[in-house]
Amino acid sequence: MKFIKYIVSFLQTNEKQITFYQQLNMKQQKIILQEDQIYKPPKVEQFSLKQFQKELQINILENQDDKLVFEMIHIQAPIANAIRRIMIAEIPTMAIHKVQVIQNTSIIPDEILAHRLGLIPIFADPTKFTYKEEYEDYNEKNSIIFNLNIKCEKQRNFNANDPIEKQYTNTTVYSKNIIWQPQGVQQETFKNNPIRPVYDNIIVAKLRENQEITVKLICEKGIGKQHAKWSPVSTAFYKLQSNITFKSEIKDDRALKLKQLCPKNVFDVKKGKAIVSNINACTSCRECIREANGYSEIELSKLDDTFIFTIESVGQYLAKDIMLQAIDILRKKALLYIKE
Repeated sequence: MKFIKYIVSFLQTNEKQITFYQQLNMKQQKIILQEDQIYKPPKVEQFSLKQFQKELQINILENQDDKLVFEMIHIQAPIANAIRRIMIAEIPTMAIHKVQVIQNTSIIPDEILAHRLGLIPIFADPTKFTYKEEYEDYNEKNSIIFNLNIKCEKQRNFNANDPIEKQYTNTTVYSKNIIWQPQGVQQETFKNNPIRPVYDNIIVAKLRENQEITVKLICEKGIGKQHAKWSPVSTAFYKLQSNITFKSEIKDDRALKLKQLCPKNVFDVKKGKAIVSNINACTSCRECIREANGYSEIELSKLDDTFIFTIESVGQYLAKDIMLQAIDILRKKALLYIKE
C-alpha cells in the first residue's frame, strides 16, 4: 500500500514539474538574429597547383655547409610546417644504437656513457644501408661497427709541475678515438670517404691513472621520429616575414633617431627620409612602435604567406641537401596520397 502511494506521489510531482517547464517555455521570447550576427565559416579558396607553381619563390639568404637560410614566398603555413617537420623527423641517418660495455672504470656510469656515445653524429651515407628488421642479425648492409679501446697511463718522463695532460696519456677521450671496423665489402665501398664521427673533438669522457673504457658500438639506420640522435638537424625553424610601412614620411632628425633606435639596424636614412633597408633583420621587438618613442606613423605587421627558414645541420649532410631531401619526401607523400 505504501509503495502504491509512493508511485502516485511521484507521478503527481513529475506532472507538476512538466507543467512548470511548459509554462516556462511559453514565457520565453523568441531570439531573432540579425544577418551580421550569424556565424558564417570563412570561405576557403580552392588550391590551384598552376597558380602555386607560378607564384612560389625561393630566395637563398645565407648558404654555408652547416647552415642555410632561405625565404619562401607565396606558400601556405601547412606546407611550410610540413617541410620543417620532415627535416627534423623523417630524413634518415646512421647513429650509434647499441653499446656493448666490456670495461668501464671511468667515473661515468655505463648508461650515461652509452647515451653520450649515441649522440655523436656519424658520417656515413645512409642510402648504402637498409633498416634493420627485428628478426635480422647485424650484417654489413644494416649496421656499422666501431670500437673504443682506451686507457689512461702515466707518462715515463714528466715533471711534478707539469699539467695533468703531460703527466698521463689519454686523460680526455675524444670522438676521434672511436675506430671504425669495416665489415664485408664496406672497406671497398667507402674507401674514398671512410665512415667516421663527423667531428673529432667531441669529448666523451675524462680518465685518470689506470682508468679505461673498452666498448663495442653498433650503428643502425633510423629517423628522428624514432629518436633525436637520428635527426640530421640541430635546429630547423621558420618565422613569418615582418612587414613595416609608413603612414607618412619620417624626415630629418626624427629619421636619424629612428635609425639609432632599432637594435637590429632595420632602418636607414636616404635623402633625409627614413627607409626600411634590412627587413630580414627585423625580430618584431616593437621598439619602433612603442608609444613613448612617438612614431605613430609606423605600422608593423607580418606577411602570412612569406616564411624565412633557418636550417642548421648536425654534419652528416650539407644544409642545402637537407632541404632538398625534405622537399623530395614531401613530394613522395603527396603522390602516395593521390594514389590512395
